[in-house]
Amino acid sequence: MIAAIHQHHYFPWLGYMDKMAKADVFLLLDRVQLTDNSYMFRHQLLDKNGEKKYITIPFNKKGYMERPYNELELNAAVDWQTRQRNFIRDNYRRHPYFEEIWAEIEPVFTEHFDRLWQVTDASVRIMRRLLEVDTPLVYQSSLAPAQGKKSEFLIDLLGQLGAESYLSGRGAMKYMDMDMFEQAGIHVEYQQFTLPVYPQKNAAEFVPGISGLDILFNCGVAETRRIFRDNLSRGQESK
Repeated sequence: MIAAIHQHHYFPWLGYMDKMAKADVFLLLDRVQLTDNSYMFRHQLLDKNGEKKYITIPFNKKGYMERPYNELELNAAVDWQTRQRNFIRDNYRRHPYFEEIWAEIEPVFTEHFDRLWQVTDASVRIMRRLLEVDTPLVYQSSLAPAQGKKSEFLIDLLGQLGAESYLSGRGAMKYMDMDMFEQAGIHVEYQQFTLPVYPQKNAAEFVPGISGLDILFNCGVAETRRIFRDNLSRGQESK
């Protein structure tokens, strides 16, 4: 069984969903600390000029570095849903598939949420549905507390999942102790992903790495699914 492990991301990019689709089980780290400047509470979309802009979910920051992600409350003093709803409508309403995609994502901007993870979790599940990714999700909070740090921490979680293989992002290579994974009998595979280039309204040149909502607004559900499926690499580089 191949497992992948990741934090929640807000309306994640296609690379995140690619990793999920290639795994047999996807573990969401909902008990780790939030990482500043990460996509655990924000992501990027394009404005009318083709410039990247963040959509950010405000949360109460008092003591947030000492609290797990799934306990962080939203900042009720900021009407982030209206702000983001207006931004998306202002900058994407003339895109060819705006109405189709807005109908799918609107609940994120209308329903009541108390905690940050509830919003990002809803966004991940919407992307799963739109891209037809059916990999089972497991939450860290449903497992026993993992021991150790870095590689030891991951190996503990993988052991609880019963995974024989770990699908890792290539950026994590320098942080991983491969001897520890080998001793634990866990085979490490590295995700191979090349972002497909698709038409982006308002962008003079293709802008990579932004939220997967962008391709959906530009290409629609059916075509995005086709692009996503065609882009899934069958092979994995192993070590």
